[in-house]
Amino acid sequence: MGSKYSFVGTVKMAIWGLCIGAPAAHFWHRYLQKWFAGKTDTFETALQKVILDQLTFGPIYNLCFMAYTAMVVNGMPPAAFQTKVVKDYPGLQMNGWKCLLGIMLALVQQ
Repeated sequence: MGSKYSFVGTVKMAIWGLCIGAPAAHFWHRYLQKWFAGKTDTFETALQKVILDQLTFGPIYNLCFMAYTAMVVNGMPPAAFQTKVVKDYPGLQMNGWKCLLGIMLALVQQ
């Protein structure tokens, strides 16, 4: 909240989205579509895709995004980032899975 706006930081985040984040997600979802080709689009199939995504691509993507923002955007040295990963990554990933679990439970009860 108290930090100043950084145009350079904004550009670096835009580069992530344009060059890394969006292409990675695009090709991952194309792969999922091929993997599930021929299956009827049902709630069960969508749930299988989400679970596969959250157990494989999601953790890797989160770690890469965390590394990029820490080291490229914020200038954190690699040794400090390694310490941050050990300390913060498990909680970050668990929070993502808790959110997913809440959404899935809400959808199943409908």
